[in-house]
Amino acid sequence: MRRGLAIGGVVFWLSYNTWWNRNGLDVASGLPLQICDVNGVIAPLALFTLNRWLRATLYFWAFALTTQAFIQPALSAGPANILFWWFWGQHTIILGCAVFDVAVLGFRPEWQDLGRAYAASAVYLAIAVPFDLWFGGDYGYLGNLPPNKIPPFVAALGPWPARAIAEVALAAAGLAAVALPWQVSFKRKPV
Repeated sequence: MRRGLAIGGVVFWLSYNTWWNRNGLDVASGLPLQICDVNGVIAPLALFTLNRWLRATLYFWAFALTTQAFIQPALSAGPANILFWWFWGQHTIILGCAVFDVAVLGFRPEWQDLGRAYAASAVYLAIAVPFDLWFGGDYGYLGNLPPNKIPPFVAALGPWPARAIAEVALAAAGLAAVALPWQVSFKRKPV
């Protein structure tokens, strides 16, 4: 089951990104550099390898960041368009892999895992922000796009570059928040 879910995740990710760039690669928007694009690779790799760094990154990014796609989806097309279904499929696979890792494989995040997720996030920022600046992209919603191209919640964080700083701070707080339930449960003594 673990391998099947991982293989399905890889196949979906490859087919989605191939279809997305079927008319040519636009560096500003076509690279798989959104956080959920990256997590779409991490999720199956975490299940394939059971590597602690990958599992930690999957857990924290899925529950703190990918869940945001379900709360405020950044969609420009409805159910009649294939992009709608690719969007929901990709985010569901990521979250499904994370839930499987916790519920079936027994992954339990520790404080060191939060540090691993912060380190992975720093690497992501070091890659995504230069792409945003050099190519006018908005990977991680950290770029300086016109107001009509920014999701409402992100736009509510104010003008760029303060908005990008606020996003990073909120993401860091979100990662810490999804660590807390496990730390509280580890500290509780059985009755």
